[in-house]
Amino acid sequence: MGSLHEIVGPDGVFVIHLARAGRSVFQKLNEAGIYPTLFPATDAQNASMAELNQGCVSEAEKSAVNTCSAKRVGHGCSHRVEQAIAESHRRALVAAQARNATWTAIFEDDTVPLDPENWDENFEALWSLVPSNVGFVRLGWCTFGDTVENRAFATDDQWQLVDRPAYTSSGEYYTGGCTNAYLVHRSTISKVLRLFPCCAPLDACYEWDLFYEPDTQCRKAKNGGSVCWGQQHMMGIDLLDSHNISANFSGKIQNGVLVQDNRKGYSIRVNTIDEENAAAAKH
Repeated sequence: MGSLHEIVGPDGVFVIHLARAGRSVFQKLNEAGIYPTLFPATDAQNASMAELNQGCVSEAEKSAVNTCSAKRVGHGCSHRVEQAIAESHRRALVAAQARNATWTAIFEDDTVPLDPENWDENFEALWSLVPSNVGFVRLGWCTFGDTVENRAFATDDQWQLVDRPAYTSSGEYYTGGCTNAYLVHRSTISKVLRLFPCCAPLDACYEWDLFYEPDTQCRKAKNGGSVCWGQQHMMGIDLLDSHNISANFSGKIQNGVLVQDNRKGYSIRVNTIDEENAAAAKH
């Protein structure tokens, strides 16, 4: 086991796994020294609405009106798969909270490493530079719309520790979406769990209700200003040019050192990737 397991322990990489999706071999992760513990996903096909509403309230449910206030992003999830993804992550966070470990990694099962031959060494080097106030570290994320500058807190080889991603044109803090790979500190889990049930797809819920806390005006702070929760307590680890290296992996603009790879079959969601991207861009 590689350096990631030195942080999370031998059983601390939870891979949210939906068996019927057909992904059962994690050789690419193994090449980077990562050996996952499979965490059964909530299946949208057979989960009850009560279960799904724990992750993200259905916009068709009356409960969404009461749960989703003006201070929350969204008005509920539009279909069961979005709810199931949120509920899978919520359950994984609950399981992480029960562990006797400082950090837990949570991946989705279409995640693969970039730069696997250097992954172990470079992760170890950059991890040693993560400040003690950081409680959420993203290993993969995606962006939509305008070009984004991943401003580096530190670099090592071709890897960078990103602390203030921002729109290139405006300088406005922008974290982007996707939830395919992240680490969460034990002390941060309770704060993340308070987001549930979400009122929008999980990545929008994380972005708008956590990373941009206390409100979206915090995004406008420039020149090193750190007023958003994400600017103070969240960082990302990125491979330089990751968005180009992974350009044909999923149809999304991806960043990080772990990305979604759907080249052997698209998501089992009912929408096409283009439709999913269009929906995500609205959040």
